[in-house]
Amino acid sequence: MAIDYGSYIPSSMFGMSITYSVLTEDGAQMTLEEAILAKVKVKQVIIQTDEKVLYNRDYSVIIDGVKSMSGNIQEGPEILTYSSIYRPLYAEPPELRPILRGLMKYFSIREMYIALRNASQKAHQLQGMIIDPNNSRFKLIVERDTTYYPTQKYVVLEAALRLMNGLFMSITDQQSIEPEGSSSSSSGGDTVKLGDFEITPAKVTDTSTGSTEEMKGLLSLIGETLNTINTEHKFWQDAMMNRNKRGYTSPVTAKTRSTNGLTPADRGID
Repeated sequence: MAIDYGSYIPSSMFGMSITYSVLTEDGAQMTLEEAILAKVKVKQVIIQTDEKVLYNRDYSVIIDGVKSMSGNIQEGPEILTYSSIYRPLYAEPPELRPILRGLMKYFSIREMYIALRNASQKAHQLQGMIIDPNNSRFKLIVERDTTYYPTQKYVVLEAALRLMNGLFMSITDQQSIEPEGSSSSSSGGDTVKLGDFEITPAKVTDTSTGSTEEMKGLLSLIGETLNTINTEHKFWQDAMMNRNKRGYTSPVTAKTRSTNGLTPADRGID
């Protein structure tokens, strides 16, 4: 069953203790009781949590049962949802534009931030660093670190790859997926190959909308974008992990073993 998270009210056991005050029209901050006694008009309600707000969390403020001075009662609960700061974050959404290009419009700002945050966490994990920013031992990679620039490049590519995979899966939910070499009578036209998959846009009854042609173009653009990402992704991952620097695969020691006393120099052809 689908849940409407916009109107979902969690159990009170997940609630946080808060302290709230009000801001009057003349700019004074006081408790609500003080404002009522002073009979001053309230301009703003200030809500402050007694607990520390953690990184990478979604919080909901639920306002219910409010009653005005004139006796009017709030009809239903009002839910305000916000996200705390995403961390670690080594890139911003505009840096995805050169990679995603026309596909940028299929993603919300929130989706792009989450992809960049998840990619940054993966970068920490690959480098053996603490992932959770709420951990007291958590440290960010800073500009003076040699891995800072490769990490930035990797994060953008990894985030783009995650977004493209998500878009690809959304399309596969709506289109027919056929194993390579198979055929289907429901084919709507040319297939587009993405890795081991071949996607055939399904036929549409309303040809005036151009939905099939639009889907073909979208799938082709996704394929081109994935190829571009995969070309650079592995390189910057290796650079971030210091696996492609000069001498990385050079042997430290070498040994030879022979049962007849011969050395490698003796193995010539007479």
